[in-house]
Amino acid sequence: MNTVHELKVYLEKNRTSPEEVAIKVNISNMTLRRLLKKPAQTKIPGKYRVQLGQLAMKDQALDINKINDVIDYLNESGEKITPDKVDKLKVDLDEKLKTASVDQSFKDKLKLLTQVALSGKNRKSQVVAIGALLYFINPFDLIPDYLPLGYIDDIGVITVALGAILKMKSNSDESVLLGTAEQTAITSALNH
Repeated sequence: MNTVHELKVYLEKNRTSPEEVAIKVNISNMTLRRLLKKPAQTKIPGKYRVQLGQLAMKDQALDINKINDVIDYLNESGEKITPDKVDKLKVDLDEKLKTASVDQSFKDKLKLLTQVALSGKNRKSQVVAIGALLYFINPFDLIPDYLPLGYIDDIGVITVALGAILKMKSNSDESVLLGTAEQTAITSALNH
């Protein structure tokens, strides 16, 4: 957890009190309460960030299972993935981008994946795009995002997802998997 906002989200998501968190991570209850009174974008001091990050890492398995459940649902449901069903994903992605320290090139790749997720042109491409976006949104992935190089794995997953989508295009019997503009944009993004 990097910011007060992330701490508040954690407390709400887990329906837990600052007192319960204080006991789990060995931080004073009053310290947590003082942090929670600060503006949402306030950075949590490093010595507390590590302890709070460890707490959140304990929940990592649950988050990964949720992501896998979503991907399984998308694969098995046969339902069309509509923009309404991806709204939560878009909101979460926007929230993540507010606090993520990533460059414009990476943001462009995320935008392309969002377009593929919403396009409805190919179910497999949608599932890959949504899975990659969910991985990025999850702050406690292979390399937790609060660590100095925490976005390295996210960059890898996003790049591999874009490459897989392009490969699906070249191996597909369907006449149109991605539009020419989308394919050109993805190829360009992969070269950066």
